[in-house]
Amino acid sequence: MAKSISEGLARNTISAIVNDKQVETTTPITTDSTVQLLTWNDDLGKKAFWHSSAHLLAQAILEFYPDAKLTIGPAIESGFYYDVDFGDESLSEKDFEKIEKRFLKMQRKDQHSLYIRFLKKML
Repeated sequence: MAKSISEGLARNTISAIVNDKQVETTTPITTDSTVQLLTWNDDLGKKAFWHSSAHLLAQAILEFYPDAKLTIGPAIESGFYYDVDFGDESLSEKDFEKIEKRFLKMQRKDQHSLYIRFLKKML
């Protein structure tokens, strides 16, 4: 839908509100609906971006530390964070770069399928 308005809007749409419910950009709209496209300029757009980013961060951490226990990873007013119990393993600044690289690589792929795989792994 965003693409039919403009390429720029399509590139910048993070999430949408369809009939008063926030949804992902990949959610099909199959009936007449009220739609609001959310971008970085919208608080709910930022929150959706940070929420998804927290999940990607958790997935990247689990790839390097499969025994890590994830606790909470909320979007907050100015970004996001994830509390992680690494057990007997430790995390240092030297680990940040590899986690960040993996995070960015996952971000460039199909985020929806990564998110679903992550959820299945967590259940």
